Amino acid sequence: TPSMSQYATLEDFAVFGLPVAAWGDLISADVERAIQGRSAIVDGLIRARGYSTPLTEWGDDLRVIVCKLAAFDVLVHHRGVNPADPAHAAIVMAHDQAEKALREVVKGYRNLTDAEPARAESGTARVFSTNGTTSRGW
Repeated sequence: TPSMSQYATLEDFAVFGLPVAAWGDLISADVERAIQGRSAIVDGLIRARGYSTPLTEWGDDLRVIVCKLAAFDVLVHHRGVNPADPAHAAIVMAHDQAEKALREVVKGYRNLTDAEPARAESGTARVFSTNGTTSRGW
């Protein structure tokens, strides 16, 4: 199982990030570091949104985000993929979609599944009477 600050495992990475054929000959610790690094970045961003981190439960949506971002790092830094090369457009698109999903969480447009939702502060209107007449207070 992943540590509290790591939101994906190598098994998750093989399902949501890259097939093992694309990274299996790399040192697993390098892939783990990519997952840990992206997990730390995601953790900081969702903490700013109001989630209590480190999360103790999360769904596949967070695993996909972390794995797609980590896959980009692995491909660029360990495989030498050039993101500007049109032949690698699918890799860039997957990365960009993961970043967009993360931005939507941070901006509050969506919540993460299975994670404790962000809490928004709110005021409560109360009605009270001091002399028999009703007035409204906050």
